[in-house]
Amino acid sequence: MGLGLSCGAGGGAFAAAALLYVVHFNAIDSFNTAAKTQRDQAGGLAPFSIFARFPAPYFKGDLSIPLIDQIVGTAFLVIFIVATMDMPNMALKVNLGPS
Repeated sequence: MGLGLSCGAGGGAFAAAALLYVVHFNAIDSFNTAAKTQRDQAGGLAPFSIFARFPAPYFKGDLSIPLIDQIVGTAFLVIFIVATMDMPNMALKVNLGPS
């Protein structure tokens, strides 16, 4: 069940991103035309940051720190989800409550 759920969620996320791209394709081209940029020029990817995350300029192309940031953030997210869904962390049973 876990693999099917994660594949479904990932597939849904990609489908939503593709739909968002199709809906906003003309708006992105209009933005590039107004900014006098092309998609393959510097600054031409500005509106595409809707769909992707790019490392900040101060990393100067080094992807190790942003990668570590994403790994640690995802690990914390997974830990918090597991902690809230773990059966021993649920509410007290009737026999352990105040009398």
